[in-house]
Amino acid sequence: MAETAKYIYGVIAVSEARALDPTAFEHEVQPASPECRTVSAIVHQGLAAIVSDSAISDHTHLLKDALARLLVRHQMVVEAVMGLGYTVIPMRLGTFARNEREVREILGRGSVLVRDISGKVANRIEVNVVATWNDLGATLKGIAEHPAIRQLKAELLANPAGVSLEDQMRVGVKVKELLDQARTGLAAEIGAALNPVCADRREHELMDDKMIANIAFLLDRVRQPQFDETVQELNTRFNGRLDFRCVGPLPPYSFYTLEARKLQFDAIDWARRKLGLVKNTATHEDIRRAHRQMAFSSHPDRNAGSVVMSREFDEVTKAYRILNEFCQGGRCSFDPASFPEHSIHVGLRS
Repeated sequence: MAETAKYIYGVIAVSEARALDPTAFEHEVQPASPECRTVSAIVHQGLAAIVSDSAISDHTHLLKDALARLLVRHQMVVEAVMGLGYTVIPMRLGTFARNEREVREILGRGSVLVRDISGKVANRIEVNVVATWNDLGATLKGIAEHPAIRQLKAELLANPAGVSLEDQMRVGVKVKELLDQARTGLAAEIGAALNPVCADRREHELMDDKMIANIAFLLDRVRQPQFDETVQELNTRFNGRLDFRCVGPLPPYSFYTLEARKLQFDAIDWARRKLGLVKNTATHEDIRRAHRQMAFSSHPDRNAGSVVMSREFDEVTKAYRILNEFCQGGRCSFDPASFPEHSIHVGLRS
C-alpha cells in the first residue's frame, strides 16, 4: 500500500491582521482527484503551507497523461487559493513531506526566502502571453518575395550547371534567417508595448516555427485590465496577422517557484572536510573564510598548468556551494545526530 504523506501546493504569508484557520480551505478549495484528500493549511512561524494528504509518487517517472492530470490538479488548487485573495508562492510540482512535522521543517528552513519573495509578489499575478502567426504559410510566401530571396533565386537559375540540392538548401537557410529576423522584431514590439504595464518578465522557449513570442509577465493585480487592454490594442495593430493567447491570472510560476529537497549527510561531511572545517558547527562567515583561504591557494592563476590544482579548485568551489546551501540559518551543525533536522534545503527552482 502506498505511503500517505503531505503534498504541498504552495506557501502563503500570514499577517497578524489576517490570522489563518488551518481548516480554512476545507470547503472552499477541493482537489480535482479522489486520491488527493481535503486541502488544508499547516501554519508555522507566520507562514502557511497549503497541503493535502496524498499517496507519495515519483513525478519524474510518470507517463505524460498522468503527469498532465497531476499538473492540472496542482494548478487548480493553487489558483483556487488565489481566488480567496491570498498571494501564493507555488511549490514545485511533486513536492511531498513525510508528515506535518516535516512540513513545518520546510517552512522554517525557507522562512527567510519566503518572506523576501512575499514582499516582491504581494498582490501580483503572472500572465503568460503567446503570440503566433495566424497563417505561417502566407508569411513564408511573403518572405519568398523578399528582394534578397528573389535575387538569390535569380543568381541560381542563371547558373548553366542548374540548381543543385546545396543551392536549394542555401535558399532555405536564407528564408529561415529572414523568418527569424521578422520573429525577433515582432517579439520586441510586443514586449515594448507590454513592459510598461509590468514589474518583470521571463522569456520562455518557442515551441515551433509558428510561435513568435512566449513571455511570462509579472504585474500588479490591479493593472490586469490595463494589461488586457494593451494586448487587445496589439491584436488590433496587427490586424489578424498574429494570434494572441493569454493565460492568467496565475501565481508567479515563472519567477518564484519553491523547491524543497533532502540533502545527503555524506555530501555535507565531504564538503566540510574539503574546506578544513574541523568543528561540529560553523557560521556563514566561517564557511566563507575557509573557502577564501582554500580557493586562494588552489586558484589556477597561482598554479598555471597544474591539472591537480585545477581539480582541487573545482572541488573547493563545489564544497562551498554545498555548505552555503546547507547553512540557511545563522549557524549550522555537522553533528550526524542533529543532521536529519537540518537536512532539508528550500530554494528557488532553477
